[in-house]
Amino acid sequence: MKRVFALLAIAASMSVFAGPKEDAILAKMKEITKSPGISVQATPFPDLFEVHLGGGNIVYTNPAVDYVMLGNLIDPSTQKNLTDERRSELNKVDFKSLPLERAIKTVKGNGQAKIAVFEDPNCGFCKRLHSELKKVDNVTVYTFLMPVLGADSVSKARGIWCAPNRAKAWSDIMSGGPIPDSNSSCDSSVVDKNLELGNTLGIQGTPTIFLADGRRLPGFVTAEELKKNIASTK
Repeated sequence: MKRVFALLAIAASMSVFAGPKEDAILAKMKEITKSPGISVQATPFPDLFEVHLGGGNIVYTNPAVDYVMLGNLIDPSTQKNLTDERRSELNKVDFKSLPLERAIKTVKGNGQAKIAVFEDPNCGFCKRLHSELKKVDNVTVYTFLMPVLGADSVSKARGIWCAPNRAKAWSDIMSGGPIPDSNSSCDSSVVDKNLELGNTLGIQGTPTIFLADGRRLPGFVTAEELKKNIASTK
């Protein structure tokens, strides 16, 4: 419970869904956490309210805030995970605002679909995703080098960014090929900027995929899963 309230206390400023019950919950939460930035809205279930903690973190409570619950809210009639759906909505980004010039651009087929992927060169699941991406056609992939797994990852990321052909260097290393030499005269500050960007976006692990409509797919996905998600992009 202390962890829940700690998360609430550092929640970023959010818009509030107005209503008497929501206002009362908001006031109670502010009283408990001394935080001005809590978002509250009703769920489809009577007297159960969602509290957004920021960063896609969600808890539930009742109008009197007698309890705070962690976990997934499931609609039994449809078997839908309502918490996951809300988290996906809250975690959306403005794809057009991403600094794509700081990513490695790879065009497959007509390149019509667009995705951005944050990856670490030493990430095993990133390498598995690289293999799956070979099965996906007609997509432009923007790879943001985000070396979160230590100094060796940072060194490899800098070497990839400074390679004459970044896309080839990235593909080679993800396929078990040679590691590019780091060029000390090359400006590889983009790697540091991408790490900052990842923190700003609340990325908690690699790979993390963003679809063109802003939806976030955290973790490894298969080619078929990715194709379905791309096809459903609005």
